[in-house]
Amino acid sequence: MASVEAFDKAITNVKCRMKTIELKYFTGTGNSLQILKTCKDEFEKNDFIVDFSSVTDTKDFNYDCGLAGFCFPVHAFGLPRICRKFLNNPDVQNIT
Repeated sequence: MASVEAFDKAITNVKCRMKTIELKYFTGTGNSLQILKTCKDEFEKNDFIVDFSSVTDTKDFNYDCGLAGFCFPVHAFGLPRICRKFLNNPDVQNIT
């Protein structure tokens, strides 16, 4: 249960900052989507505002979020091309 304790500690640390979380995913089989859905549910149970969408979604990224999370499968020991393209976007790279 150490992972649950670590997750609870991480939630407490994030609560000290902002309460808005941006979660982005890319999935081929649905596994990455399911992982982030679980994270989204847990964050919402702890009163966070969660913005949840695919990296292929054209909606704007919330640059004022307190925490940004990404979930994607590993392809050939690296990032899928579509995730690399999203993360190389100059606007995303300026997140502090």
